[in-house]
Amino acid sequence: MITLQKVLSVDDEPRNLRILQEILEGVCMLELATSGEEAWEKLQSFVPDLVLLDIMLPGIDGYEVCRRIRQDPRFCYTHVLLVSGKASMDEKLQGYDAGAHDYLTKPFEPAELMAKTKVFLRLSAMERALADVNQQLEEEVKLRSEQVIRAEKAAFLGMHAAEIVHNLNNPLTLMHMNLYFLQNQYPDEKRLGNIAKAIERMRDIIKSILLSTRGSGAEQIEDIQINDVLRNEIKLFEVDAFFKHEITTEMELSDLPTVRGQYVHFSQSFGNLIRNAVDALYKRDQKRLTLRSRLEGTNIVVEISDTGCGIAEEDLKRLFDPFFTTKPLVPKPGEPGGNGLGLPSVKRMIEAYKGHIQFTSILGVGTKVKVILPQQGEGRLSGETPSQAA
Repeated sequence: MITLQKVLSVDDEPRNLRILQEILEGVCMLELATSGEEAWEKLQSFVPDLVLLDIMLPGIDGYEVCRRIRQDPRFCYTHVLLVSGKASMDEKLQGYDAGAHDYLTKPFEPAELMAKTKVFLRLSAMERALADVNQQLEEEVKLRSEQVIRAEKAAFLGMHAAEIVHNLNNPLTLMHMNLYFLQNQYPDEKRLGNIAKAIERMRDIIKSILLSTRGSGAEQIEDIQINDVLRNEIKLFEVDAFFKHEITTEMELSDLPTVRGQYVHFSQSFGNLIRNAVDALYKRDQKRLTLRSRLEGTNIVVEISDTGCGIAEEDLKRLFDPFFTTKPLVPKPGEPGGNGLGLPSVKRMIEAYKGHIQFTSILGVGTKVKVILPQQGEGRLSGETPSQAA
């Protein structure tokens, strides 16, 4: 159903109003007024796209009505066409000065009135549409700016968290030395063995964090074992109580050749993919995460599967759109959130190594992401180094 635009026709001569009705029938939604006061009263609720306004009116004249329209922000998309027998240049200029958009002298040609009406209705529709687009853009820019700021804060905190973690090695070494003396003094004390295991666990966690953050500065190309990356990322997630106590993790990792590149690219990529899988399990009864790796011909294949909430078919097409996310931007405490920056970054980094990513998902059943990487050669994308591409 087409919604007609609104036109208010103001003239103190009923005959002129009837003529306007005949000309504009079916073209617009038409309201009539025979005085300036009646016109202003109808404007309060009608808010037209165009006002066809006579100048000589009882009470307040057309110039005053026009000035009021222009001064009221509610009518910022309302155009005014003065239709009057006053034809002198001074009178026309007075009309333009009052805020009229155009001037039509009586007696007028119906075809000219119709043409001008259609032009101003189109202009009003375009201005409204443009305002809607601008508002959406402003809201989107504000939202994106907030997301980018949050991402930059996260990166800043991540960098300093790595420094803090590195400094933990010193007290941990002191603890290990004192434990060594205690074990020699009390060789039968089993609780000291538990402390030793805890220290080794902390060292593993510190190592995993440092591995995940290394190479974030200058380019460091090395031979990388993808299985080691996966194991280290899982170790990092095990410090999270939800992951450690509620999620069942299965790993089926086959022997793989190494890949040349920067460790941080792969740790960030697979860390993001694992994080998405873990988030999908948050409210599921069955919480199972499966990591598989294998060699298919000359390609390394990594599959990350979950029994999570799944992804709607229409959302699968938008997964790599920057800032698109199915997670709440501001989550409730303890619940997963997202900003839509992770998967686009993963896609770019994987493609920098001439790899690609495939998602398959069934809503309410789970999701599988498949990463395919060529086993030979350093990453390149459009002549860029992997760090530049990332």
